[in-house]
Amino acid sequence: MNLHITTVDFDLNGYVTINPTKVERGNFARRSTKRKTLDGGVASYDGGFSHGDQTLEYEFRPTQEQDEALRYIIEYHREVYISNKEGFYKVIPSYRPGYDTATFVASILEKIA
Repeated sequence: MNLHITTVDFDLNGYVTINPTKVERGNFARRSTKRKTLDGGVASYDGGFSHGDQTLEYEFRPTQEQDEALRYIIEYHREVYISNKEGFYKVIPSYRPGYDTATFVASILEKIA
């Protein structure tokens, strides 16, 4: 599975593709609460589902070109688009570089498709 990362604003250097070896999809749940009531029952509130509650983490072995591209994108762009087999998202990116393994973290703002 490839992950495509591109900037929201036009930038010739704002594109990179990585091939993750491990994917953490984060919490996939509804916004809800449950409270005990004085009569021994429960009261619940369901705020629905939002993709914005998810954070995706992609672990991969970076090449020098991928490392440089991700550092550039993080430094100059506050939001990016990512595309994977599950959809197309607008996210806030972050990047944890490493010698053997690096992690790209995408905090979802919205699911576009």
